[in-house]
Amino acid sequence: MDKKLETLRKEIDVLDKEIVERLAKRIAIAKKIGELKKTQGVDAFVKDRWQKVLESKIALGKELDVSKEFIETIYTVIHDHSVKVQKDLGATAKRKG
Repeated sequence: MDKKLETLRKEIDVLDKEIVERLAKRIAIAKKIGELKKTQGVDAFVKDRWQKVLESKIALGKELDVSKEFIETIYTVIHDHSVKVQKDLGATAKRKG
């Protein structure tokens, strides 16, 4: 195999590990948020917050030459999982609105 290709693949492997580690950390924080929302009676899904998060990530993606469609897809999956985690902890969930 080409050395350059192998080197680039190793770089991807390192980045993929970092992505999964960051996702795990994000999920842990989402759990803490879910616990607070449960005690405060706050819905797991807060539409205004979701809109702000998505808009800011789309703007960042634009700056970094990452397509809006890709950012929307990735962050929708991440956000939906966070809502699920919070709902599983007992926070209410009024999603899909």
